[in-house]
Amino acid sequence: LGVRRLLRFSVATANVGDVDLELGRPADSPDLFQYSGCHEHFHFEAYANYNLETLDGVVASGHKQAFCLMDTDQHWMDDETVPNRARYSCGYQGITRGWADTYRSHLDCQWIDVTGMDDGRYRLNVTVNEDRLLVEKNYDNNSHTVEVSVPSFELAAQCGDGERTG
Repeated sequence: LGVRRLLRFSVATANVGDVDLELGRPADSPDLFQYSGCHEHFHFEAYANYNLETLDGVVASGHKQAFCLMDTDQHWMDDETVPNRARYSCGYQGITRGWADTYRSHLDCQWIDVTGMDDGRYRLNVTVNEDRLLVEKNYDNNSHTVEVSVPSFELAAQCGDGERTG
């Protein structure tokens, strides 16, 4: 494996629908969740896919490693019908209407491997629920693309004192 060059980013997926996305206890839905003995918790499979693209097509890909689907950030702050406390967690998963699940860039596997790719401008496309395993009122808003820059980076550079990357 050796030294790898990673494009790290955060992804927030908001529930902008009319009702909560309620998945419940992972152990009760083995068709949606897979237990990881290594991590000792359930992973929700097939939630978000990431593609790094050029005009010629996809050049690299990744996916949400799917730790949990849960309320992490209140998305609608000025809607008094949205609760101001999170309802869902890893033990009972879902996303409350008006809340978002945010998978932050510091988490393991929240990246696309860009080792060997040229530096430059790319498009990052994030698609949620691509296989439509979760029932939604509208699937038209499940994909979003942003421009990203992959900078030049010397993989042989040594880490400084207290740093994790060189």
